[in-house]
Amino acid sequence: MSSRAKSKLHEDRENELRQHTVPSWTIEEYLQAAEHEELYRLIEPFLDIDRSAAYLDVKDPDELTEKEGRLRCKYYFAGGSCRYMFEVTGAQVK
Repeated sequence: MSSRAKSKLHEDRENELRQHTVPSWTIEEYLQAAEHEELYRLIEPFLDIDRSAAYLDVKDPDELTEKEGRLRCKYYFAGGSCRYMFEVTGAQVK
């Protein structure tokens, strides 16, 4: 994750720069995004975490679809970080 180092406010004003904050994604947003099959095919290789684990935060993991189970497992480790969710494997996030 990157962040701005010490900013020079006078240069920011001269260049008309403003800070833009992007909030973390929620599990609902990940599930909604994964409904788009083209996107899901791109991120599927990064959803490689064992979904049989007890950390899914649901009473019965068998009630989940394969896609939802994989997303929830990865979300457990990646949280709202899109970079951790979509750009690195489960082993790298753990």
